[in-house]
Amino acid sequence: MDIATIVGLIATVTVLMVGIGSNLSTMLDAPSAIIVVGGTLASLLVSFPLKDIVGPMLACKGYVFIPPKQMTPEVERNLSVGIEIFRRAGTYASAFGWVGVLVGLAIMSRHGALYDLERLGPGFSICILTALYGTVLHYLVFVPIRTKLSRIQADLAIQAS
Repeated sequence: MDIATIVGLIATVTVLMVGIGSNLSTMLDAPSAIIVVGGTLASLLVSFPLKDIVGPMLACKGYVFIPPKQMTPEVERNLSVGIEIFRRAGTYASAFGWVGVLVGLAIMSRHGALYDLERLGPGFSICILTALYGTVLHYLVFVPIRTKLSRIQADLAIQAS
């Protein structure tokens, strides 16, 4: 088991929680999460066959914690597909973060929130939190997983040669 992965995950969560502090409830917004997480998953389903999402992607999550010892055709395929899925997931999460910003702006402008500060909240919350969720998923979840999988793939390729 790779201890650096576990330490990195714990450090990431700790840094975020310390930064958020007692404002956790302010950072949770179901519509924003649905836009980013739901949109990312939906786009992955459009991009990849279900068998690739369920099989190789789940196998690769395990590889992050317990890397395979040798390159087999199955491991090679799982890594290749998993790397691409996590690359795409990061792109989609960022994109849906920005879609949420536009949705929030549309809500604010539709309800006159730009002129009435009392009506600003719901649209502004979607604007900010979807951008936050998309960025966190992309840069703090999907990029590190993809990077780890790429390193594992490279190390196994060197061992095989």
